[in-house]
Amino acid sequence: MFDRFPLDSDTFRLNFGVQAVAAHQPIIAETVEYQAEIDLKARLLEHHLEKCWASLPDSIEPQVEAAQFLQTRCDESHPLASIDSNERYQGCNGEAEPPLLKISRYVQEDLVLLRHDIEAGFPVVAGSVCFPSGWSIADKLGQSQRCVHAAVPGFNQHLLSPSLKLFGRLKSGRSVSRHNWGVRALPRLAQYPSDSDEILAASQSVSPDTAADCMFRVEFQTFSRLPETQAILFTIHTHQRALKDLSHSKKQRLASVISTCPESTLRYKGIWPMRESVVAYLNGSKVS
Repeated sequence: MFDRFPLDSDTFRLNFGVQAVAAHQPIIAETVEYQAEIDLKARLLEHHLEKCWASLPDSIEPQVEAAQFLQTRCDESHPLASIDSNERYQGCNGEAEPPLLKISRYVQEDLVLLRHDIEAGFPVVAGSVCFPSGWSIADKLGQSQRCVHAAVPGFNQHLLSPSLKLFGRLKSGRSVSRHNWGVRALPRLAQYPSDSDEILAASQSVSPDTAADCMFRVEFQTFSRLPETQAILFTIHTHQRALKDLSHSKKQRLASVISTCPESTLRYKGIWPMRESVVAYLNGSKVS
């Protein structure tokens, strides 16, 4: 069952949509895809580390705290719960590894750290991001939230101020969550900027007869204030299912949302080249 379907309206709405996470409730999860995704992460980190990992020299302290924090916010059955403090820093080849990078090898989530610096706009100071939807952590390193989201239609005009207020007011040790969604023609989890030509070509080739295999992609995101360093830990768990596996009601809602979504947002999400074919499939008809 696909339990991540964040669309609760038949029309597109631009909002940050955060919800409080109860204290001690897990912010990371182990799904049936756990081992496959952990193995994929290992391969990506081995062969494409420069795409997946970036950090500033002064980020070690919040990295250490983030690794410790994550172990307190997972189920007892999660593999991360059994990792001892020595393993947090031991790399695959026996060499020391940055704490956030090391801990990321045990979770399906991508992990990003933001410095608690209101004037600087909560800049990105470290991140292990193996499963992005067309962006790179290396490109975001050191950037403020305004710069990080500059390409997102309407974000800086409508959502930047509320998000900065949220980060500033987030209480120590507490978490909030939100969802982000998209539709992708390619099924791979890892989609980097270097893949943009291939992603575009795949989107342009989608027809009503092949749209069933496009992926509905949902990011479950959490933001947590680390008690000691006051840094913000950002987690992203990407879930995806083929459109054909969505229920009829979910297909109808997604079709309606795409149909009311601004062109700028559809282009940003990579849906624009295949929008007519996707909506036609979801509605059970074909483009004439």
